[in-house]
Amino acid sequence: MSTALGREEERPVVSRDPGGPPDGNPGDSRFDDSPNDESGARRSSALPERGHLDQVDLFRITTFAAVVGVHTIGSGSSALSETGNALLMLGHYTREAFFFLTGLVLSHSLRDRPLVLRRFWPRRVPLVALPYLCWSVVYVWYGRWRGSLFGVTPGPLWHQLWYETLLGQASYHLYFLLVTVQIYLLFPLVHRFRRTLNAHPARVLLSTAAVDAAVMYLSHGSHPAGPVGGFLHRWTYLTIVPYLFWVLAGAWVAARLPAVQSWLWRHRVVVVIAALATFAAALAVYVDGVRDGVLPPNAADAVQPVIVASATGAILLQAVLALGWVRRRRPGSVATRLVMWGSTVAFGVYLIHPIVLDRLLAHGFNGDRQSYLFAPWSSGLPKVRLGQPAAGLLVWILTLAVSGLIISALRWTPLSLALTGRARRRPGWPNIARRARP
Repeated sequence: MSTALGREEERPVVSRDPGGPPDGNPGDSRFDDSPNDESGARRSSALPERGHLDQVDLFRITTFAAVVGVHTIGSGSSALSETGNALLMLGHYTREAFFFLTGLVLSHSLRDRPLVLRRFWPRRVPLVALPYLCWSVVYVWYGRWRGSLFGVTPGPLWHQLWYETLLGQASYHLYFLLVTVQIYLLFPLVHRFRRTLNAHPARVLLSTAAVDAAVMYLSHGSHPAGPVGGFLHRWTYLTIVPYLFWVLAGAWVAARLPAVQSWLWRHRVVVVIAALATFAAALAVYVDGVRDGVLPPNAADAVQPVIVASATGAILLQAVLALGWVRRRRPGSVATRLVMWGSTVAFGVYLIHPIVLDRLLAHGFNGDRQSYLFAPWSSGLPKVRLGQPAAGLLVWILTLAVSGLIISALRWTPLSLALTGRARRRPGWPNIARRARP
């Protein structure tokens, strides 16, 4: 599901991915914010204004993993499952988290220096636009071969290609790339607006959050109110409008990153409790809707005002987890290596995972959409029926692992930039426990 979190403009680096932050010394982001620890305070205050943010790695991975989890539940369980839709309700924060991360890292990479359009757009936009175009073609072809699983436009191939590519309809997840391109194109305006944002953060963020909530309210449900609601329900998710608050929130956090991180860590217990309270509120809204006769998938709609609160809680919770990981990680450990590898393939996993998930479900990992059926491809082996949640967890893990391995292999091919959003890997097997400057 990573946003294009960028590279530095003043030195040549290899972008980690369109959702990857600037490369840099991993030690730069390690800090201890304990108020009673003077050395920790020094490390916090010395957090670099430019360079790679290691805490972003885990944040990105958990967000992408949540996206795959949401799609696993949606594809492998009954559409009317009350439990499944309750889990979906909690997972509907990922788009907001992605765009928050986009605003944060783009702004972080441009702190205290001008944004040069002739360098910014040519470097950023192709890293998302090229994979978007290529994967739109892949999903149109796959949908026609599979039989209308993806895409919504019947008719000649050429018509389907241009229509679904133009509107982000080739697959249910590609709209995210379309919105990301819009953010890149409009980010120079956000960058110019940063002084007003930093001078009046409460006024700006509360007003944009209110607009976000209003758009969600008007477009919520299968029968939104009136023609305006119908239009919003059909089209606004393809635009930057409902996500502007999250981009601006990320930009504001970037301007105060050391202070915000220090505050979050000192108050982490309160932050976690507050995040859990927002999840409880989201579930209460869902349960209340189901009790009033609303169908579970409509009650768990991703576009409703309470998502603003639950997404905020989820972002704060993931931020605390990421900060804790940076503080306690061991360089060179298996966990550190896995996080770094996961961050490098996360965007590619997002791009390919619907096909991997569909293939797993089509080859015996989903029997009757009520429970998964693990049926090995060799008919000579016994079949094992798994119940939930074990079956869903198995499919989720397999989708992540298989997608990650495929993307890792594609990184070595000439198609790497087009299909993974990252430059082709050079020969050799670098130690991923360290980031060496090119």
